[in-house]
Amino acid sequence: MVIPARKNAFIHNDVENAATAEVLAAADSETFSRVYIGSEFCERLLPSPRKIEKLIGAARDSNIRFSLVTPVCSDEGIKKLEAILSRRSVNDEVIVNDWGAFLLCREMGFIPALGRLLTACCRDPRLTGGIPARDDLFRDYLKSSSLNSGEFLEFLAKENISRVEIDNTTQFYNFKPPSSLKVSLHFPYVYSSTTRRCLYAHVFPENKPRTLGVNPCGKECLEGTITFKMPGCGHTMLVRGNTQFYENRVLPENRTLKRFHIDRIVHHDVPLPRKIPGDGNANG
Repeated sequence: MVIPARKNAFIHNDVENAATAEVLAAADSETFSRVYIGSEFCERLLPSPRKIEKLIGAARDSNIRFSLVTPVCSDEGIKKLEAILSRRSVNDEVIVNDWGAFLLCREMGFIPALGRLLTACCRDPRLTGGIPARDDLFRDYLKSSSLNSGEFLEFLAKENISRVEIDNTTQFYNFKPPSSLKVSLHFPYVYSSTTRRCLYAHVFPENKPRTLGVNPCGKECLEGTITFKMPGCGHTMLVRGNTQFYENRVLPENRTLKRFHIDRIVHHDVPLPRKIPGDGNANG
């Protein structure tokens, strides 16, 4: 690992149903300096305020820092997040992936970090085969992101935001971060696309009416991950709940991490494969 281990972080995807000891054992304090708790993509996976308080206390006892990561939110999700933040036990770091959640944090006195859903970039998995050799302008465009915008950087400075999060895309980036901005890099799963319409609710369980939508939710996504081959490039995609990912286990060189002010690698736990009912083939 090119970054000292204690500057890494770990994200646990099933907190509400996991034992506190299980979460902290996965985020071993000898390897990880911080544990991410919450959900980036689905408000229904936000842990209860009581569960979060319990985990915060246990993390502090284990000398592990704590980050609450929050998803895209409906009005109901904002209410859930407000209930969590009102406990005031979350005083280390809040990561937002929704502008409504950002405004709520500001109103409640928090200065959040911006999650990877709010730092737009090209996440097309077809670029895993390399950037098409056209011209430098086209290559620069594919590497661009919100962080290339002067107006966006001015907004971050005005709001005193000192940390943003990005994906480990295969083409990587070409922005020039200001000295005041620190960057977290998610690894090894690159978020490609997300929606409120959940595939798991459509497919699992087998005896459930298959209606693709946002209701009802039995949190079937916590039981595993669906994989499929991306048409046109053959790259393996992973579907977890309402979000698609692809895997990139190649980290940039240390000098590149330093140039982009990346001082934190966010490691995701390994998702489990899942079979699609009625499909005779394994999806992993």
